[in-house]
Amino acid sequence: MTTLRPYAALFSMNAKQTFSYRSKAISGVLSQIFWGFMFLMMYKAFYASGNPPTDFSMLELSTYIWLGQAFYAFSYVGNVPAITNPIIKGDVAYEFVRPIDLYFNWYFKNFAGRAVEALIRFLPIVILGFLLPAGIGLSLPVSVPAFLLFLASLILGGLMASAIFMFICIFTFKTMSPKGVAAIVMVICNLFGGAYIPLPLMPAGVRRVLEYLPFRFMGDLPYRIYMGNVSLTSALIFIAIQIAWLAVLVLIGRVCLKKIIKNVEVQGG
Repeated sequence: MTTLRPYAALFSMNAKQTFSYRSKAISGVLSQIFWGFMFLMMYKAFYASGNPPTDFSMLELSTYIWLGQAFYAFSYVGNVPAITNPIIKGDVAYEFVRPIDLYFNWYFKNFAGRAVEALIRFLPIVILGFLLPAGIGLSLPVSVPAFLLFLASLILGGLMASAIFMFICIFTFKTMSPKGVAAIVMVICNLFGGAYIPLPLMPAGVRRVLEYLPFRFMGDLPYRIYMGNVSLTSALIFIAIQIAWLAVLVLIGRVCLKKIIKNVEVQGG
């Protein structure tokens, strides 16, 4: 337990720091509400044009969209300047001498930021979703067990997003700019994870592949567990796969970071 205390302190410190940016939180809520309505209008037109999917109703789709907007900060993978800027400027040298693991130092900083942003943003979006009529609003979870599995999968998804973010940090040591890598990673995660096109609307062959890749576990899986689109038995199996992916991503990330910092040269004075 003693070894976990520094990381718990890091989480707490970065959580408090994120809470202080209220204007950012407000703009984030408004942005997610805007995109929620944009996606709803687009897909309502798609469903009304004929031949809508038989296994994914508009009610399920609207719930999927509002959950995605409410918890987007939890699954978003992009650049975090507070972590990558020290790599570019050379201040990362101070991180090397701290008596804590560098990987988990950045990992928990990132997870704290995304967790707090999600906590700040989700409530007004969820309330709005419940106030909207059926078909464009948010429905209740299909059952209590499904809701509990949804929460478990959602938290694991946030941890996976932080593990994928760590690869942006690793590539920044090589490129000295996180922007290009972060943009590529963000598009891949959003496209293959269901943020742009919900996985149930993709062709069956493509969907079968994407359902086992790590990206869908950051959003698609917990949302579909919530609405009952994935059975409880399948949910448990997919959560086990989610945990396995998380362990693999963290292991590979730690190994890669250890190798790359051995060859780091910090310039400046």
